[in-house]
Amino acid sequence: MGNCRFSILSDNNNGRRFVCRVCKRPTAHTHDQPPRRNCPNAPDVQEAQAEAAEKLGVSIEEVRHWGSYVVQWVAMGCPTRTEAEVAACLAVCHDDCEHFRTGRPPADPDNPPSWLARITEGLVFWRKNGYCSECGCGVSSPLAVFNMARMLVPGLGCKYGKWPE
Repeated sequence: MGNCRFSILSDNNNGRRFVCRVCKRPTAHTHDQPPRRNCPNAPDVQEAQAEAAEKLGVSIEEVRHWGSYVVQWVAMGCPTRTEAEVAACLAVCHDDCEHFRTGRPPADPDNPPSWLARITEGLVFWRKNGYCSECGCGVSSPLAVFNMARMLVPGLGCKYGKWPE
């Protein structure tokens, strides 16, 4: 069960009253800040994450993994591999790796993308064109930030150590 998601119902000299946008229950007393309260109608967090992953085509864990890699890459000054090094990594992925996948469809075009979907547009692109089915890393985007084969962070390349150093 999740917490209520409050909006201000009224605001006066005595304080604010809030109402939950999900269960529609108002607060009984006035408060300065929204209180913490269990919402009987709030979706379970895991259900919400699974629904978001299905719509985006990328799981929350895969976004976290990619995000931690990007943070380290940016801290190092965004170094990239040469075209020859990228080609060597991709050759391993395409020819010698049982985890490499292509053709995963992007998010549903009938549903307008949320802000998270727009942020992860590059993640969806890599899923369509080439990615590791084990860790979720993309290896096909022309943008280094969405292409693990292009990013150069010592010790953080292929999870299985298959890429040349």
